[in-house]
Amino acid sequence: PKVKEEKKAELIENSIENTFRLEELAENMLTAMQIESDKYQYQLFNVNLSEMVEQVVENQSIKGDIVASIEEDIYLLGDGFILRMVVNNLIENAFKYSDNMPIEVSLVRNGEDKVLTVKDRGVGIKKEDYKNIFKKFYRVQDEETRTTKGTGLGLFIVSQAVSKHHGKVSVSANKPKGSVFEIMFPQ
Repeated sequence: PKVKEEKKAELIENSIENTFRLEELAENMLTAMQIESDKYQYQLFNVNLSEMVEQVVENQSIKGDIVASIEEDIYLLGDGFILRMVVNNLIENAFKYSDNMPIEVSLVRNGEDKVLTVKDRGVGIKKEDYKNIFKKFYRVQDEETRTTKGTGLGLFIVSQAVSKHHGKVSVSANKPKGSVFEIMFPQ
């Protein structure tokens, strides 16, 4: 009762942020367990990937600047819930490790393929960690990422979900600094 109004507002904002983080954590854990045990039931529909990525970018833009380049009317036969989770996880990670730098999101057609790219200008990932970052509960262990909150489930879900959609996910260095995650979905 004797807390100043600005301190109350800060406490409420932190509580809401942590509530969203816990909700996301629970959703990621449940989804990861279902995927791993082959119990996740993929609901396949003709998903407007362009609209979905635009909506996720709009929702995530409260966390920072996103430069988006999204071709219209790119459709994919897939599970809308899990695809949204994939896009959310990639953008979340980009913000987590980008040190408040803008991130770039693009969705384009490359021949018959659909290519989603998320680039950040953050701390980057060492090449020797590339093979492990998609494993369940794996987190890069270095000084710059140790304090960042996470469970190591986001990229596991991305990898598993993209694979179930017959796609491929890859990571590379963003020059001069940061990471590039690219997902390629075939026709």
